[in-house]
Amino acid sequence: MRYINANGVNLAFTQSGTGPLVVLLHGFPENHHSWRHQVEAISAAGFQVIAPDLRGFGESGRPERVEDYSVVHYVGDVVALIAAAGADRAVVVGHDWGSVPAWGLAMMRPDLVRGVIGISGPPIPRGPVGMATGSKGVFPDGRRFYLDYFQDQGVADAEFDSDPRATLRGMLHTLSYENPADDVDQRMVVRPGAGMLGTWRDPGRLPGWLSERDFDAFARPYEVHGFTPSLAFYRNLDRNWELTAPFEGVRLTAPAMLVLGERDVVRFMPGVPELVERLPDEHPGFRRTLVVPGAGHWVQQEQPEIVSKTIIEFLEELS
Repeated sequence: MRYINANGVNLAFTQSGTGPLVVLLHGFPENHHSWRHQVEAISAAGFQVIAPDLRGFGESGRPERVEDYSVVHYVGDVVALIAAAGADRAVVVGHDWGSVPAWGLAMMRPDLVRGVIGISGPPIPRGPVGMATGSKGVFPDGRRFYLDYFQDQGVADAEFDSDPRATLRGMLHTLSYENPADDVDQRMVVRPGAGMLGTWRDPGRLPGWLSERDFDAFARPYEVHGFTPSLAFYRNLDRNWELTAPFEGVRLTAPAMLVLGERDVVRFMPGVPELVERLPDEHPGFRRTLVVPGAGHWVQQEQPEIVSKTIIEFLEELS
C-alpha cells in the first residue's frame, strides 16, 4: 500500500502498471481489495491503475466529523489521487457508492476525466429533495428502507459491530447472484422491531467467488474500527443534495457507460429501470449499458473476467 495526505486525510491506495491512468473506486462495505482481479488485468493491458481505500474504509483515515464524508470530500480525494499519480486526466470506475464520486468527478471536474464507468450505480439526478428525506416513510406498514435506517446514529453501527464477519457474510450473500433481485421491498428493508441483519441474514458460509483470505481483507478493518466511519457517507445524503445545487442540470460529456449485474438489486430499485433507459438521451457522453450475466451486486468479484474485459475494451476505445 502507498499513502498520501489528501485534504487532511491519509489515503491508502495500491498503484501498479504504467500508462494512462485508471482509478478504481470501491463501494460499501468493501475496500480496494474488491478490485484485485481488475488491477492485475488492467495494468497488464498497459495502464497505470490506482485503487484506493476511500476515506472511512480499509487502511485510510477516518475523520471524526460526519460532515467530512460528503460527496464533495470524496471527489476532492480523487482529485488528489490523480495529482499524486502525476496524471493530467484519468478514466474513473466506481462500484456501488464508489460510483457517486466517479460520476461526481465527471460532472464537477470534467477537465480531469477521460471517461467514466459506473458499476451497480447509475448517475442519479439531484431530485427535489435529498435521498435521505426521500427514503422516509416509503412503506406504510412500518418497514423502513435501508437508506432511512442507516440515518440513525449508532443504530446500524452497533448492530453491524456486534459481529462484523456475520454482518459481511449476510450482506454478501443477500445481494449476490444466489438470490433473486426483483424483491427490493424484501431485501432492502428493515421490518418493524427488527434490525437490518434480520433481512441480511448470515448464511454461515462465504459465496463461492470469495476465499477466506480475501474475506479477511474486508473483515479485519471492521473488527478494528467498526462500521461507523463507512456509514458516514449515507448520513450525508441530504447534505450532498445541498452541496450539489450548483451542479443542477449538468450532463456527462466524457465517454461513459453503466454496468449492472443480471441479478443486481440496483437494477430493480424503484425508478432505476426508467432512469437507465433515459441515460443516452440525457447525457451526451453516455455510450451504453451492459448487464453482466451470472452476477448480482458484487459484479467485479462475481464475474471478474467479464468486468475486466469490459473496462479494457472501454479504455481501448478512448486510445
